Amino acid sequence: MIEMDQKQNFDIKLNEKNNISIQIPDNWIVLQELIPRYYRPKRYIPDVIKSSLNNPFGTKKLEELLKNKKNVVIISDDQTRPTPVYDLISILVKKLNDCGISNHNIKIIVGKGLHPAPNDREIKAKFKDLPDKFPFFIHNPDKDFKLLGTTTSKVPVEINKKVVNADFIISLGTIMPHELTGFSGGAAIIVPGVASRKTIRLNHSLLFKINSNSYFGNLEGNQVRLDMEEAAKFVNLDFIVNVMLDNYGNIFEVFTGNYKEAHKKGADSFKDHYGIEIQDKADICIITSYPRYKTIGKGLKALFVADLLTKENGTIICFITAENGISASETFKELLLKNLKVAELLALLKKGELPGEACVLYLFTKIKQKRIIIITQEQYKEELKQIGLQYTKNFEEAVKLLDDGSKKSVYVVPEGINLLPII
Repeated sequence: MIEMDQKQNFDIKLNEKNNISIQIPDNWIVLQELIPRYYRPKRYIPDVIKSSLNNPFGTKKLEELLKNKKNVVIISDDQTRPTPVYDLISILVKKLNDCGISNHNIKIIVGKGLHPAPNDREIKAKFKDLPDKFPFFIHNPDKDFKLLGTTTSKVPVEINKKVVNADFIISLGTIMPHELTGFSGGAAIIVPGVASRKTIRLNHSLLFKINSNSYFGNLEGNQVRLDMEEAAKFVNLDFIVNVMLDNYGNIFEVFTGNYKEAHKKGADSFKDHYGIEIQDKADICIITSYPRYKTIGKGLKALFVADLLTKENGTIICFITAENGISASETFKELLLKNLKVAELLALLKKGELPGEACVLYLFTKIKQKRIIIITQEQYKEELKQIGLQYTKNFEEAVKLLDDGSKKSVYVVPEGINLLPII
């Protein structure tokens, strides 16, 4: 966090190669320039992984847990998450072998929830040669699941049979702020990861409950997260291996053990490292979508950070270079362009007619109650209008739309979204 004096000129990071300089009007008062802290791993990464496996949170060591166990399932997140799965599994399997589990008794399941299945290129990029070495499966939310019970929130827990039938379940994931579950990782590998479409839909619909507390960076009383954790208890998720990544995508810390305690430790560590305390919300937040700048859809993630920084009637100015278009997902692009209202999203979600992006669309719709200006390529001008956002070709044009001569408080986030505002 950098306290501001009278600085009005800032460099905004657009992508790895390009920055742009912006000049804030003199009558706009910059409260703070919010810059993510940058960390580098202090130790050799394999040593960090091995040390964490030997010192789990909230549970016994693997050597004790795996006694009399034969069949192990490792559930990995999918291509939409940055988890360096190959590095983790390579070390984890050696540990399992040392505990008496042979490779042919280890299955790998990609817990994709309702996301599109990874293609061959994506599988190769994330898993390399692992599909050739182990039984390898991609979860299908529409078949081969078993009902284990019903949660307190009346969500049926229907889970992939291969997971249910395993003697021991290990999950892999990354802990970072998430717009629905507070933080990714932990029990989310079960629901939505390897759950049925019905289970995922009903779990996500808890977002619409009054006081669901299901929002970006929040675990406290988060109804969607609590339901996921209850489902993981039905499944008996035995052990998690969750990582926190640095700003460059490298493993920075590893949290292993109980799916609640280890995950909570990871979320708290993220707040300690990347949380930035703010005193007041601002009239305007100027933010870049870096490092998620390649599509409009990915870039919109920056809005969840900006939303925490702006007043209810505030304005968000967001830079997204978007060289790869609106979205890599045709389904998500189609839904974005429909510009559905909250009531329409709720109705479709209850009917089970929305994919996994439904929760993002709902929360995005809520954020759109604020004024949002996207600075990007002119070719997206009409599509942004369809989505319900304003387009400008540069920052100066955005200023002309907003500057009425009055004083306005401002936050500037010049290096993207690797931070968590804490009020």
